[in-house]
Amino acid sequence: MLSDYNNPIDSGMATGGGAFDSETIGHLRTAGKWGRFISITGMAFLGIFLIMLVLGGGAGMLGMLLGDSGSGLGAGIGMTFIMILYGGIIALCFYIYYLLYNFSINAIKVADNDNTAAVRPAFKSLASMFKIVGVLMAIYLVLTAIVLLGMLFFGAAAAL
Repeated sequence: MLSDYNNPIDSGMATGGGAFDSETIGHLRTAGKWGRFISITGMAFLGIFLIMLVLGGGAGMLGMLLGDSGSGLGAGIGMTFIMILYGGIIALCFYIYYLLYNFSINAIKVADNDNTAAVRPAFKSLASMFKIVGVLMAIYLVLTAIVLLGMLFFGAAAAL
């Protein structure tokens, strides 16, 4: 009857000081700790890759410019383009790992200190990270489909 509707809307929510129950806090803490580990490890590997890119690419360009291969300035320009391309990829990956790190430290703040103000920036960073990774995945799938269709087309044309 009408008395069945006397419960407040939030009657089933967690009580006490926090907005999350203990199981949710545990999952958030675990996600934060693993996210922090993955992001720091990823940024470290990106740093190593950047050092190898600068040293190896610089040595490669110098060898092409000064070598007897006759490639000269054109090879240096091509190598510069490749270094800039890889540098952009490294910067994008670094930003993705930074967003994951930002989510992680805010998730740990929420879990350890019951800091509900850190929930919004944590999930904002996570949402941004998923948007970027989703767009990159869509680009990858489109390029893969184009390559596969091209292989089919040119394979069929070569068979004729």
